[in-house]
Amino acid sequence: FEAFALPTAVYATDKDFTDGVLRSEAILKRVAQAVDEVGFVLANRSAGRIAAE
Repeated sequence: FEAFALPTAVYATDKDFTDGVLRSEAILKRVAQAVDEVGFVLANRSAGRIAAE
């Protein structure tokens, strides 16, 4: 079983959504950051190493 813990968490409340669509710019930025981190991990996973930044 492989699991990776990434440092970015995303927390949103119902106030961050309008009609089911995420509208908060701050939360959208956190989501983008989290997606970038996941992409980095997945891109480097096959190489067997993740470089420290």
